[in-house]
Amino acid sequence: MRTRVAPSPTGQFHLGTLRTALLNYLMAKANGGEFILRIDDTDQERNREEWIDYIYEQMDYFGLDYDLTFRQSQRLDRYKEVAEKIGVRGENGIELDMGEYKMVILRNNGFPTYNFCSILDDYDYDITHIIRGVDHIANLDKQKKIFNEICKVEGEKTFPEVIHAGLLFENGKKLSKRSGNGTTENYKDINKKALLNWLVKFGWSHPDPNFDKRYKTLSMDEMIGLFNEGNISNRNCSIDKNKLLFLNNKWNQRDSKRIIESFSDFIEKLEN
Repeated sequence: MRTRVAPSPTGQFHLGTLRTALLNYLMAKANGGEFILRIDDTDQERNREEWIDYIYEQMDYFGLDYDLTFRQSQRLDRYKEVAEKIGVRGENGIELDMGEYKMVILRNNGFPTYNFCSILDDYDYDITHIIRGVDHIANLDKQKKIFNEICKVEGEKTFPEVIHAGLLFENGKKLSKRSGNGTTENYKDINKKALLNWLVKFGWSHPDPNFDKRYKTLSMDEMIGLFNEGNISNRNCSIDKNKLLFLNNKWNQRDSKRIIESFSDFIEKLEN
């Protein structure tokens, strides 16, 4: 199994991106698979190098260890190579005949369009499973068509299994990384383990009706161990700050208890 997350360096790290990364990470690790971090940096007008660095910092901070990482800007020659095989030159770049219409897959400036490069990346890196937001459902059919065209010239592969998770909302509005509480920066005073616990509950649930009572907090290892027993919902969620503060308090207590126990063990060893 291979999963991936693909943030864009066009602003601070989005809270929904962290949740998507977490879900894909858990799926990979729960099945002995690999987790890939892809940086979608083909938007030359909005990308900033500091945001790329910040993505890596945030992934490391939250313990989402990736097995492989790459930037799309490093693969421009590959996009051009495949685009020229499956498309034809048009006014705005290389176009792919989609039947009802033609879609630009490589612009005249040499940069690919999102749906084309994203699908070629999934093809080349053998991505098997993708968890992403329901806002991408509209792209699914065209992405499958692009994948099939790539298979015709590059060899047959299986399209990834795609699972769509609901989006995060606050006060009736979709969380944004440009306003409100939509970025991880807004939660820097929260225990990071509490934040991950909070986010996984918005995208994943366990069938045990007593689950929340049995597991008031979940470590990363516990989330990995339990992940395949649950399911991912495609319903949008409203964030609950009170639940986050509850989890933050529980995790601070758990961490304090662990420190005290470790110190007690240390003293006992010295005395013996």
